[in-house]
Amino acid sequence: MLSLTEIRKHFRCTIKIDEPAAPYCALGVGGPADYLFEVSNENEAAELRAYFSRHRIPHVTLQSTTLVSDRGIRGAAICFTNRRFTGAKAVAMFKPPENQSIDALIHAADVNGILWGGAEIIGGTVANMRGATAADIFALVTHAQRIIRDRCGVDLEMNFDFVGFDQEQLARVA
Repeated sequence: MLSLTEIRKHFRCTIKIDEPAAPYCALGVGGPADYLFEVSNENEAAELRAYFSRHRIPHVTLQSTTLVSDRGIRGAAICFTNRRFTGAKAVAMFKPPENQSIDALIHAADVNGILWGGAEIIGGTVANMRGATAADIFALVTHAQRIIRDRCGVDLEMNFDFVGFDQEQLARVA
């Protein structure tokens, strides 16, 4: 069980309850985390992760490639106080395949410029320039992945850590 009093005794981090993940992820989307822990450095983050693991508390560290579902995070999210994202938001959609150019595949599959809700493909990135939701981004990237596989015969690996999505959704992109 998560005891905020106990955590405050051992850690000097800011704790927020029911805090949106969006400002802490590069694409600016994501529902609330039950508990959001702001740390100032990697050592503090590592100590918190160890504490959560010892006490079997579900947790995730928010990174620029973390895509948090609109439903949010059940458990704890760790983020860094100096890593808030503002302005235009775009992240590489896929990990670079060996001996192939993502941009060439995007061009060959003709997926550049595809819109889905508020998300858009720009080169090898997915961008949130129109108030996209996590569901928009997830749908667009999985759609682009399918098109590239069908048209180019290349199965690209996604460049995201998915948090809060159900297993059925994730199975479709595995």
